[in-house]
Amino acid sequence: MKLTVKLDFGCGREIKVGTFSEIGRDTAFEFAGEFLSSGLDPAPFRLRAGGGLKIYDRSGNMETFGLFDDSLPDGWGRRCS
Repeated sequence: MKLTVKLDFGCGREIKVGTFSEIGRDTAFEFAGEFLSSGLDPAPFRLRAGGGLKIYDRSGNMETFGLFDDSLPDGWGRRCS
């Protein structure tokens, strides 16, 4: 599975941030060149902007990089009523 991640600034302005993917049981992210040239760094502590494939090291209690894990459903979102 691959997922393209974009940042939408509104008014029709968006840039591709990169590609999020699964490699076996690991999650990986690779920043897009156009994003790297923007100078933005959305997660400087655990997912520094830079070239190359970044593999999540499973640190902390998250399934993937915090930048993406924060957008996933938590325990409440996965509950069955």
